Amino acid sequence: MAPRRDAQTPAGFDAHRRTSVQSVGCGRRRRHHQCPRPRQRQRRPLRRHRARPHDPRRRHHVGAGFFVVDADPATTTDPLDADSDDGGIPDGEEDTNGNGRIDAGKGDPNVGADDTLDLDGDGLDEAGERRIGTDPRDADSDDDGVSDGDEPDFDEDTDGDGRINALDPDSDGDGLKDGTELGVTTPDGDTDVGAGNFVADADPGGADADADGIGDLVDNCPDVDNGDQEDADDDGTGDACDDDADGDGYADRLSVAGGGLTSCAASTPTSPPGLALGLLLLRRRRRG
Repeated sequence: MAPRRDAQTPAGFDAHRRTSVQSVGCGRRRRHHQCPRPRQRQRRPLRRHRARPHDPRRRHHVGAGFFVVDADPATTTDPLDADSDDGGIPDGEEDTNGNGRIDAGKGDPNVGADDTLDLDGDGLDEAGERRIGTDPRDADSDDDGVSDGDEPDFDEDTDGDGRINALDPDSDGDGLKDGTELGVTTPDGDTDVGAGNFVADADPGGADADADGIGDLVDNCPDVDNGDQEDADDDGTGDACDDDADGDGYADRLSVAGGGLTSCAASTPTSPPGLALGLLLLRRRRRG
């Protein structure tokens, strides 16, 4: 029995399949000119990143910690050179607080000559301390009561523990702190007593006649106040009480000038060879 068809049923309509005959054969490939066109998705245009022009009014995130206000804009260093003055010490280690200003006790990153200064007064220049590993701004790097320059063989490792003597509060590893063994009763001004590396000597060589903090038995000038124990010629006698501190054979008040000997006071050479040389110069001067 043929399906019923009324006047409103369009021609070409198949009631069994309930589809249009004209659309038969329309699939992936359009094989019929009357097949409807598939809907095409509209593609959104790609957004390309464009560099945003610099806007001075734009706020920077200062809280990120990358910006430090220059405390002295009149002086600058090279941001592409770690050592602007080529003195041997990086700029950041000379300007320790990083404020761009040359404060007291700091080096100048634009002056190479100050890299060899002794900033902490321990007898060692800054570049030398950087080389051996001591702190150029701390006169007593190991806090044993003895300044770095006064440590015996400061750049050697006596007990072989991997630390040089200036960084080892017990340089010989005998259980006694260096300051105690050297008879120190008053620590260096830079000594951090709280570190526990300084123990005052309860019997610093007996008496301390000059009250310089160094016991008489170990003091190189027991009758002269010389807490620094400076000894330029390493003869065991401190410069403060050594008539010939530079070890040149002449008393410090006696010098050679103008072909002869000059002296501010009656003084003679401290050794027989020096005396012979002085007499020879005097004879030549008289002949001339």
